[in-house]
Amino acid sequence: MNIPMHIEVFRQPLEAFHHAYEYRWVENDLVRMQWNYTIEWLPDSGPKIWIWSYYCWQRRAPDAPFEEVENLPFDVPMSDWILERLVDHACKQLYRHSVVVGPLKAVPLNFLIRAEEAAKKGYDMKLLREASQRETSET
Repeated sequence: MNIPMHIEVFRQPLEAFHHAYEYRWVENDLVRMQWNYTIEWLPDSGPKIWIWSYYCWQRRAPDAPFEEVENLPFDVPMSDWILERLVDHACKQLYRHSVVVGPLKAVPLNFLIRAEEAAKKGYDMKLLREASQRETSET
């Protein structure tokens, strides 16, 4: 994998962590992998995902106990596939720890499906939104 130019590679371990997260890959009976990271989002820059360690556990048979085979602070294995899943995990962590504020009014869970169907039929989207919000407030 070629690391994209916008991703900085740091060779110094990070000192302090607030809100450390773990992405665990557990889709195999014989191996488990974990990437530890933190998210930094300063007001004057975009979010940074600091990946600071990697662990791997392995066992020889499905009924054997797992043994740690790697614990790396450097040379963390990374690919586009892993990065995509790690970023998806980080987004979910941001969502779980967020407080959403604003002048919001609820719509049904299937609002986007309804909007797609209404658009295909040429219906008025404003009327759909208003009806959907009324429906939600009545329940």
